[in-house]
Amino acid sequence: MSDYTGPGIYYLQSVERNTVVNLAGANKADGIKVIGWRVTFIVVSSNRGANIYDRVKAEGDNERWSIAYAGNEEYYLINLATRTYITVSSQSRSR
Repeated sequence: MSDYTGPGIYYLQSVERNTVVNLAGANKADGIKVIGWRVTFIVVSSNRGANIYDRVKAEGDNERWSIAYAGNEEYYLINLATRTYITVSSQSRSR
């Protein structure tokens, strides 16, 4: 079962590492690295210990992603800066 909620533009954030998924250098080349880029967040509201965060500064469209269902339990993560994509299978489980 997927948690996918539909089209939109997303920052994919690692809460543990305080990073977002970033397409290195907004480069269109095949095999370019997708990295975790450290960002600064501020708390904009809090409710019973659950904080809502907002970014202090948006670094660029290479940190923004659109998600599209590709079929067969696979998804495209499409980078806004380059319109290139990476695929992710719902079966992938790496830590």
